[in-house]
Amino acid sequence: MTDKQIRKALAEHNLSTKGKTADLIKRHREFVLRYTANLDSANPRPVSEIARETMEFEQKQPAISASFRKQPQTAQTKEDHFSELIKQYYESHGITKEMRLQKRRKVRQRIESPWYSSNPCFCIPR
Repeated sequence: MTDKQIRKALAEHNLSTKGKTADLIKRHREFVLRYTANLDSANPRPVSEIARETMEFEQKQPAISASFRKQPQTAQTKEDHFSELIKQYYESHGITKEMRLQKRRKVRQRIESPWYSSNPCFCIPR
């Protein structure tokens, strides 16, 4: 859809047509999501009520517009964040690196033991 088409679709349902294209797209998606969910409802509500809810929802969102965001969070930064959370957990529970290595060795020994590897219930593909 072009910018003009999005504005026209928003205006048809008395939704705000102000803002950058990214904001308009976000507003339109939210309205369509709520509208289609309403169609599946046992007691559908009027479209005007859905439009009002859409605008209220948008006003409650953070003031940062979709077009202002520079970059999405990359996988590397998510991985770093997750690693940091794990590190904090270990520190708060007094778990040292040596303790973690011992645990891994025990698990590996158990997996490589004759009983464990020969039991069909515990077969691990290699």
